[in-house]
Amino acid sequence: MLLDRAADSSDLRAVVSDGAGIRSAREATLASGVNRWFGVPFWTVTTAGVALFANDLPPPSLKKLVPKISPRSIFLIYAGHGQGGEGLNSQYFEAAGEPKTLWKIPEAGHTQGITARPAEYERRMITFFDQALKAND
Repeated sequence: MLLDRAADSSDLRAVVSDGAGIRSAREATLASGVNRWFGVPFWTVTTAGVALFANDLPPPSLKKLVPKISPRSIFLIYAGHGQGGEGLNSQYFEAAGEPKTLWKIPEAGHTQGITARPAEYERRMITFFDQALKAND
């Protein structure tokens, strides 16, 4: 949600995303291999169901949203044992404008980087926000 908000508004001066992945069929098509073969049908049905019952269109692809965040800083974090397409963060990173940071935590599960590496997580967060917010002053 923060990536979506940051793409549409300049209210956020920097954004960290931990565990972004597949939100709809749009992102599922970016996956490869088995994840794509099984993911696209699942996410197509899920996306259609949500759109029907929520009476709202699915969200735009994160790959299309992240470039809109620049020139504000973006920090994408994902787990080596994530779920729901976290491996797509490398594609989101490639699509993002500068400044940008990507961090994969190989031993972590979905959004568990802070548990897997608490001291490093804290250090990286403080460094990111110090640099991002200082650059925007």
